[in-house]
Amino acid sequence: MEKKTFRQAVLVKPYQLEVQEVPMPKPGPGMALVKMKSSSICNQTDLNSIRGIHPPHDHQFQGMIPHDVRSWLKKADDPLADAYPEHIYDKHNPFPSLMGHEGMGVIVELGPQVEQLIGDEMPESEKLHVGDRVGVFGLMGGIGEYVVAAQQFLLRVPDHVKDEHAGLFEPVSVSYLSTRAAKVDVEDSVCILGGGALGLMGVQFAKLRGAGTIIVSEPVAWKREMAIKYGATHVIDPTTTHVVKEVERITKGVFCDAVFEYAGLPETIRLLPYLVRENGVIIQVGAGAQPALVDWDYIHFKHLRVDSVLYGSGDPMKPFRKVMKIIASGRLDLDSWITHRFSLDEVNKAFDVIEKGDEILKCVFYFDD
Repeated sequence: MEKKTFRQAVLVKPYQLEVQEVPMPKPGPGMALVKMKSSSICNQTDLNSIRGIHPPHDHQFQGMIPHDVRSWLKKADDPLADAYPEHIYDKHNPFPSLMGHEGMGVIVELGPQVEQLIGDEMPESEKLHVGDRVGVFGLMGGIGEYVVAAQQFLLRVPDHVKDEHAGLFEPVSVSYLSTRAAKVDVEDSVCILGGGALGLMGVQFAKLRGAGTIIVSEPVAWKREMAIKYGATHVIDPTTTHVVKEVERITKGVFCDAVFEYAGLPETIRLLPYLVRENGVIIQVGAGAQPALVDWDYIHFKHLRVDSVLYGSGDPMKPFRKVMKIIASGRLDLDSWITHRFSLDEVNKAFDVIEKGDEILKCVFYFDD
């Protein structure tokens, strides 16, 4: 009997997350229906979406930014409000929203291929088939049993790669792209602010790229231990140690070739200009949701480059294909990176664990067949 509905995690409004029965979609031209096998939580952005300070991803993909969320919810404690343009994101109310933008599954139905509709024939090696295991880029609704996704954004999963590893290609790619953007090289010195899931994956990639000094600032002792496990040469507890002075000591006053901000917090963002050497690079990875005070003069006079993580232009799937090969190679420790597993029925428990727990990196959802 054909399924008419499936279960999906829906953010009804801030702090109200529900698993609802929703209609089963039909894939249109160029689309595919994917049965989810594994998905994961972005601890920072997903939790901040629930808190009502970060755009849910189905609206972020359309251009919504934290300023728009603050305006929509009429938050009055915004010190930059008088400087904003008049534009407020006005497509529609951001709630309810689908939850989940990281994951993989199995193709159960294919809509007509666009190339076939216009008379072109796709090479056999690039064709997708029902039954293919695929990672899904631009995923919306990944904390649910099924998704409809564009065929051009589906990434084949090698046979020997476990579902839960393959489903992590998107967050792994963020850390890969951050070290690529900084051009981390052999014997470079790097500083990572925030030892959460992405920050610790950044440690793994900095080590793979040959960085000689890898400094991690993280308040949670267990995460500092994990940083050492993954390759950090130095760890700092920012609650007891002055981070800038300690990095100055470690680097003998030279500071770091590259500094990565993975926490997205005003108190860590403000440290960035002081931690990087002249002509160095700052990479902002953490998705901040509040204004941060930054000493812009340091950026100007030290000739610093400030960059963020981009998936790439032209072929956005290119870096994902490379990351999937890295995952398949076994060079990353993903088993210890996954610290918690939940069923769909435990979605609220999962976010409670993230908000309260210290010994947590990546949470993944598994789905019953």
